[in-house]
Amino acid sequence: MYSLTCRIIGKKEAIIAALLLTVSVFHIRYSQEARVYSLFLLVSLASFLFFYKAMIYQKRHDWLMWAAISIINFYIHYFSLILLASQISLYIFYSLFTKNIKLSFKYQKWFFYSLLIILIGHTPQLFFFFHQASAKLNASTSYRHSIHPLHFMLIFGKNLINPVDLPHPFLDRYIKYFIGLIILLGVIAGWNRYKKIFIFNSYIILVSLLMSWISTLFIYFGSGYRFLIFLIIPYLLLLTCSVVSLGNIISHFWGKISGFKKTNDTFKTNSITAIVILLTGINMYTLYYYYVNQKKPDWEKGISYISEYNSENTTIISIPDWGDYSIRYYLSKLSYNNPKVRRIQIESTAEMDSLSTQFKNLIFTTDGLLPDSPFKEHINTWLRNNATLLWQDSCFTGSTIWLVNKTDASSVND
Repeated sequence: MYSLTCRIIGKKEAIIAALLLTVSVFHIRYSQEARVYSLFLLVSLASFLFFYKAMIYQKRHDWLMWAAISIINFYIHYFSLILLASQISLYIFYSLFTKNIKLSFKYQKWFFYSLLIILIGHTPQLFFFFHQASAKLNASTSYRHSIHPLHFMLIFGKNLINPVDLPHPFLDRYIKYFIGLIILLGVIAGWNRYKKIFIFNSYIILVSLLMSWISTLFIYFGSGYRFLIFLIIPYLLLLTCSVVSLGNIISHFWGKISGFKKTNDTFKTNSITAIVILLTGINMYTLYYYYVNQKKPDWEKGISYISEYNSENTTIISIPDWGDYSIRYYLSKLSYNNPKVRRIQIESTAEMDSLSTQFKNLIFTTDGLLPDSPFKEHINTWLRNNATLLWQDSCFTGSTIWLVNKTDASSVND
């Protein structure tokens, strides 16, 4: 982050951007996932670095590096296609509206060569991509629901600033509005100095969010804002330039109030430092709250409740189906007689009726991330009427274990 910001803006801004990334709650929250998000962010940073260098300096090396990194990123996460599309469209518009750059093969041959390399590099993975995308489209039919695009963007903005729910809703809103105000005032104050930075990065954010919103019309997005973790980069570039611009304005007015005819550099530094310390303090408070509270359902404890009712005929089915990863992991650690964990995609309570007659000793688990649709209520009602609650996580009440077809079972979780 330091290298990227230093090359396209300046050293002072680079230090601030690197610090803000270090304490970013969104960044740290999803770096704790045993998934791909940290690597996705790292490679996306490299993509931004060489893309902006290629735009500014038009060097062959930068275009080829951007192409190679874009290929790597696609094999890391499919949502890199959204980043790639937003970068390509940004460069096309930039070329059309910049007098010294012509959008023709003669002047842009390395840009077009890079696109060809990216297409060739993406081709082997595209077969898997279209197959999985098709399965996702079919699987999400029951979960589709329309989200207003503005609402979608506001939710993402809230998550980007702070994905952790704080104990006081007022404080939660205050943080969101306060940082939003810093960016707004900073953009106004620093428009002449950072105009291209504001335009480029705002464009990347808005186009990426628009394409992501379009995807919600076809697939269930759920809590998929973490798929857009790469948008931390343009967001922090905007925030960094806003902090510097706002600090300069504050020092300017402070100089006038104090009777100085010229703005003192010490005032500028102090003003910027004060804003950075304030933002760091907000993030550190949120991180403290995040770390002292339980962050995930305690499946290790939950699985231990299954052992009492475990037998050779026991079958476990997770709702939704991809929630079986945690179940399999802790079963392998805690159970000597592992029950069968079946991955079955359930889309109706009729399927649950069928499974309850098919398997003699059946256990359903829910991981608390059920799609926000009418089907969610139907699942919960069916479980309450046809199963016995074995365990429910105290912090994440949607994470439960239910036993079916065992009349002598009683709830073992107080």
